[in-house]
Amino acid sequence: QQENLAFAGAMATGIIHDFRNPMSALRLDLQMLDKEVAKGSTARLDRIEALSVRSRATLDRLDDILKEFQHLARPETEAFTEVDINACVSDCVLLLATRFGRAGVGIKTDLAPDPLHVVASETGLKRALLNVLVNAEQASPRGGTVSVRTRAARGSGYVEIADEGPGFPGQAAAGV
Repeated sequence: QQENLAFAGAMATGIIHDFRNPMSALRLDLQMLDKEVAKGSTARLDRIEALSVRSRATLDRLDDILKEFQHLARPETEAFTEVDINACVSDCVLLLATRFGRAGVGIKTDLAPDPLHVVASETGLKRALLNVLVNAEQASPRGGTVSVRTRAARGSGYVEIADEGPGFPGQAAAGV
C-alpha cells in the first residue's frame, strides 16, 4: 500500500507539472486574444483565428493528460488486447520527462524499429513501466542516465531498463 501511495504521489506531481505548462500557454494565448478583440474593427481576424485554434489544441492536450491519468488510475479490469510496447514506453517516458529533468537524470530510449505488439493489459503494462522508471530515476545519481530498450526475440517483446544506481549486492541486472 505504501508503494502504491508513493507511486500515486509521483504520478500526481508529474500530472500537475504537465498541466501547468499548457495552462500557462493557454493563459498567454487568451490574453493575446483579449487584446486583439479589444482592437474592435481593426482586429486581425486571422490572428484571432490562430489564437483560437492554438487555445483549442492546448485544451485538447490538457484533456488528453487527464484521460491518461484517469486510465492509469482505473482499477485493473481491462482485458488483454494487442498493445504496442514501443508506444507504451514512449507514453511513459513523456509522462515522466519533467520528473527526470527535475532530478537531473537523463533518460535514453532505444526502441525497436518496428511496432512491437504483445498481448497485454495496456494499463497494467504502463503502470509497471512507470513504477520501474520511477524506481530507476530515484536510484540514479544526479547527472546519471536511465536507459530503456525494447526488442523482439523468439516471438516475444522485451523491455530492458537500466539505471546507474548502486544496485543490490550479489544480484545481476534484469529486464522487465
